[in-house]
Amino acid sequence: MSPADPFEPDGPLSPHGSARRGVAWGQVIPLITLAILSGILLVQFLQPEVPLPPEPDRGIGAQSPLPPPDDSMVFEAVRDVAPLQFSETAAYAELLDRARRTPIEELRKTARTDVVFSDLLDRPERYRGLPIRLQGTARRILRIDDLPDRIAPEGALYEAWTFTGDSRGFPYVLVFEDAPKGLPGGDDVNAFVIFHGYFFKLLAYNAADKARKAPMLIGRLEYVPDDRRPAEVPIGAGKSSPTWLLGLIGLLVVYLVVRSVTTARALRARSASARRFHAPPRDHISPEELDEWLQRNPDEPEEQPPSNQRS
Repeated sequence: MSPADPFEPDGPLSPHGSARRGVAWGQVIPLITLAILSGILLVQFLQPEVPLPPEPDRGIGAQSPLPPPDDSMVFEAVRDVAPLQFSETAAYAELLDRARRTPIEELRKTARTDVVFSDLLDRPERYRGLPIRLQGTARRILRIDDLPDRIAPEGALYEAWTFTGDSRGFPYVLVFEDAPKGLPGGDDVNAFVIFHGYFFKLLAYNAADKARKAPMLIGRLEYVPDDRRPAEVPIGAGKSSPTWLLGLIGLLVVYLVVRSVTTARALRARSASARRFHAPPRDHISPEELDEWLQRNPDEPEEQPPSNQRS
């Protein structure tokens, strides 16, 4: 049988008569991939859980009851759904002074997180003077100059028109005295801010020739640049698990099982086919092989080796 014989089931024969078999890459590559993914999964599960930093309970059940409405006389002159008026100067200056005198740690501790945009629209008198915490994106930050000393000892204040998750596309107007380092300014900014301040009034303003109202608060603003925003919790922290990796390994296992079954069937079919084909008998036998055969079969009658001469 020649090396290119199409009936050889296992490919061409080597010089020693054994079949040379190629590498089954269709099975090797999935096995390598399965081993790598299994190692990654094992490392993930063996890693100790990353403890998350403890956070104060800010749930609604942990909130203390609202304090009584602020009955300061300076608030009697405040008018909601109106522009700033001269008669409101005393109330405006009072809240600026409160924010100036209150340490930021105390303001953070007392600021309410359960007051939402709609609460201020519906009942502004109930929340006037109440410290509130907000966080969102400031899209317009303006500087107001040439103010009297009794309102702004430094001569300037700032307004940040800020949108939060609960304001549904409508802004808060946040007034503050000290601008954080790096805070951008202008009519088209995108600054993430955290604000702790006192609710003042519903400020009337015009937007696209339509009168609107925005809650105005007076307090302190913190600017959080993009590179300082809290990072996402990494995989392996808490109770998270890489379920996608488990699913991928499961698919590879199913593939390997199916591939092994089909390969075993193909090998059995090749073996059965190979038994039907034998190498042709040789026409010559050496004297050494004949002596070895006679020694193994002493009782057999001697036969003359076949002769190659024709009669």
